[in-house]
Amino acid sequence: MSDDTLSQLVAEAISQNISPLIKWLYATFAGVVVGTAFVVGMVYDVKYSIDGAKKDAAEAKAAATDLRATVIGHDRSIAVIESQIKRQ
Repeated sequence: MSDDTLSQLVAEAISQNISPLIKWLYATFAGVVVGTAFVVGMVYDVKYSIDGAKKDAAEAKAAATDLRATVIGHDRSIAVIESQIKRQ
């Protein structure tokens, strides 16, 4: 057997045995890229959801403060009307 034939046989054997390994490596790399993109997307989604929730909570707190002042004002008005009714 000549050196060229032996080299060719060795190269073919290596390519046949290494081909599944390289395919597996490509698949693993693609999985890592897709998984990383998914995790990064989730992190940003959660981050913006938290920011939105904080904004909504601040607005709700301001509205509750305004409503509290309105309720106190109505309570005073009711107390005044009740005292006027009692005097009559």
